This record gives sequence, structure tokens and C-alpha cells, in this order.
Amino acid sequence: AGRDGANLADPNNLAAEPAQLGTVIVGHDHANAEAAAASLAAGDGKGFDWLGVPRQVSSLRRYVANSSGGSFASDQVPSMLTSYSSADQGYAVFVRGDRKQLYTVSSAVSTTTLQATGTLKQSNQSVTIPALASAGYVLVGNPYMSLLDMEKVFADAENLNIIEPVVYLWDANIDGSFKQGGYRTITRTGPDAWTSTGAGANPQYIESGVAFFVKPKLSGGTLKIKESHKVSGTAGIQPLGTSENGLARLFVNLEVKDTGDSRRLVDGVVAFFDDRYKVSLEDAVDIRSMSNMGTVPLAWRQEGQRLAMQGRPWPVDSTLMSMPLDTRSLGNSAYVLRVMPDGLKREGFTAWLKDGYLKQQVALDLEGETLYEFRRTGDAGVDSGRFEILYRKMATAATASPEPASDMRGGIRLYPNPSKYGDARLSLRGMPAGTYHVQVMDVLGRVLGNDKLQHPEGGGSYRLPKWGKPSTGRYVVRVTKQDGQAHTLQLIVE
Repeated sequence: AGRDGANLADPNNLAAEPAQLGTVIVGHDHANAEAAAASLAAGDGKGFDWLGVPRQVSSLRRYVANSSGGSFASDQVPSMLTSYSSADQGYAVFVRGDRKQLYTVSSAVSTTTLQATGTLKQSNQSVTIPALASAGYVLVGNPYMSLLDMEKVFADAENLNIIEPVVYLWDANIDGSFKQGGYRTITRTGPDAWTSTGAGANPQYIESGVAFFVKPKLSGGTLKIKESHKVSGTAGIQPLGTSENGLARLFVNLEVKDTGDSRRLVDGVVAFFDDRYKVSLEDAVDIRSMSNMGTVPLAWRQEGQRLAMQGRPWPVDSTLMSMPLDTRSLGNSAYVLRVMPDGLKREGFTAWLKDGYLKQQVALDLEGETLYEFRRTGDAGVDSGRFEILYRKMATAATASPEPASDMRGGIRLYPNPSKYGDARLSLRGMPAGTYHVQVMDVLGRVLGNDKLQHPEGGGSYRLPKWGKPSTGRYVVRVTKQDGQAHTLQLIVE
């Protein structure tokens, strides 16, 4: 990081620092430079850099576990002399840039490079895992300059009955609620079978220099991390790749849409399908979302819990099953729900994404992926309970609706919705070829736009009929097929 305790508010000290190297480490809640220096001299580990801004929160923190979980509080500042052999094996650090900038304003940032120093860890390492009653989660560091295979760690005979088969890993590439990253949940569903939220190949590989959370079993114990647990000659975790290990899974990603077709991952959840799983909250893969250092934008909602993963039974009859999604802390961006089935193509199995706010369903592509664009409504209660996945085993191959036919929207949808200027498009993807009559109306039923579309078989996206310059509010789009069946959708203009 540079020189501990440097007064970077002093121009002479600032000028002596290297460019694009290291980072500032802010102490906790110091009133002035003298207080920061006194703290450093006292050896309490909380002096570090003084930037000229009083009462700042710390930028380097250690994790303190408790019975319900733990925290990275601002006053939990580690000593710079902490080594891997101590209880503090991993840290959270906020990197704003190198040590040559003056960070007296929140917008100050710069490019920098962090470097590792010290003696490489070799030979086997031991990590104390407290009992579950005193540590809901434990932060463990990969001690080696190589990938660590959690399959080998977990399956080692000396590590049995010490930790649960679940890992929480911070991924800085996730957009997150505050654009600072987010946690991936990674679980073991069988020998050599690991799955990560957001999808990905090799999710059980932990990169060098990375700390990760584990969950203790009841009594805890000593976790052994060995040289034999290293990975050699193999690429590390591939966050947005695909994986094949024979499981039936349904990945749902929340992504924010950039220009064009570019999207950034915000969060992800996954459901596993197998006859051994129950609808009730009792499966080993019913795993809570990790929410330290921020909110959880996307989760499964089940029995009052917010889950990153859940197990579900295969449907055995035509009963409609529901998996509610919980979306929170959404910004003003255009969002996309990306639904990616894996191994779900089974005779009679059918699934839909339901938007309760717009009262429409979209059939899921079980052999590809389904993208659903939307914007927040502005009502946190509505947003959190807006979406759910519906699935069932169809009674007959001809049955195509998860609910009565009068409520089925088929492949008819509007996107983006809500729309900023009423510039939503009408999608008729998968609808039969023919003539479609389209009307745009206000909430009083007055027709504002009227047109007919000649829709060929296959995909199709169309502009809505011209209807002036709409003000913000709700509108109705009615689509009537040539057989007279009408479909009504709500359009929100922001």
C-alpha cells in the first residue's frame, strides 16, 4: 500500500508517492492528522493514511463473525502485520486509486496496480473453523499462488464434517446494487458437481489471493488446506461460461442493459430439479443469499427467506408450481431477466416467466435462453414481488397455457416496459402468421392509435401505431388476432 501512516494531505508526501501503484488505506474515524498519527504510534492498527478529511470510515476492514453471520464494520481495522496464520485470513479493501491523488472529494479516482509482497506460503495450512453457534460464516483465504480446488478441500478425509458444501465468493465483475461487485453462491450437489449463481465453468476453483466464506457445520474443527488441493495447468473460474455436469438446473440472471446488446451481470440465482428435493424449505441446496456489504438485488423468495439457490421436485401431474422471485434496490436502468435452462428439456415439462405487474406470461425456451426486458415501477413493494417462474407437467402436448386461456398472452409482449417516451415495440415472436389489429388506448378506453400488422410466421417485432407524444402514465395496448381473440397489455410511460 505504500508508507503506513503517511499524511497524504501534505503536498510533499503526496509528491513522493509513486504513480499508478499501491492504494491509500484510510484509518477509522480520525478527527485530524495528529489523531491518526497517535493511533498508529499506539499500535492499535487504525492509523494508516490521513487524507485531510475528518471522521472518514476505514477503507481496509477485517471480518468479525458472530452467531448470525458477521460484519465488515468500519472500526474492524486489521493490523498491517497480520499474516495468514492468524485468525484474520481475508480482508475487504476499497480501492479508489494510487497514492499520488488527493482524495478529499468523493469523485476522486485513478488507475492503479496492487502487488503482493512477502514470503510465498508453502506446505499444508490449518484454518480454525469455530462452531456454528459462534460463527454463522467464516472467512478463509487461499494461501497459495495457484488455484485452489474446493472439491479436493471438501472431499479430503481430514475435512469431513467441518464445513457445509457451500462457498460464498466475492466477484468484482458483478455490477451489484452499488456497482462495487457482489457475492456468488457456489454449492456442491454431488462428487465433482459444483454450481455457481450466474452460471459459470469451474466454479469450485478459488483464484490465488482470494478470500471466500464457508459455513461451519455444528461443531466446526480444523480445516486442512493442502498442497495436494492445488490445481495445475487449468484455467480458473469462468464467470459467464457454461458447465455440463448432468444436473437439471434453471439459472436466472438479473442484468443491466447497456448500449446495443451489451449487458452487465447484477445478480443471479439458480434452482435445481430432482425427485429428492421438496417444495418446502428443507433441502440441502436451499441456500440463503449472502448480503454483507450491500443488498441482494435478486433472490428466490420461499417461506419468508431470500435464497440464492433452491431445490425443486420434478412435477408429477399438471398442478401449476410457482417459484417467486424477489427483485430489490433497482435503479433507473433498463434491466433484463436472463433465464437459462440447463437439462430441463423433458417430455411434458413446460415453464413460463410471469410478470404480475403487467399481467403477462412468457414461455421459456428450454433449449436456449429467454430474455425479458423491464424497468422498475418505482414502488418497492410491487418490484419485489413482480416476477415468478411457473412450471408444470402438461396434461397433454397440446396444452400450452399455465393459466386459463383468457389470461394467456402467448408470445405477445411489449419491450422495454416501462418505456421512457412510449417507444416500446410489440413482439409477436412465435405467434401464428396472419393479420393482427393493434390499438393503443388511454385508461378511459379512448383510442389513440390504430393499425393492422401483417405478421409472417416466426419472429417479429413492430412499432406501435402512431399515437402522438404521450405523457407519463398508464396506457393499454390491445392486440386482436384474425380469429377475434383479443390480448390486452399494459404499457407504462415514464
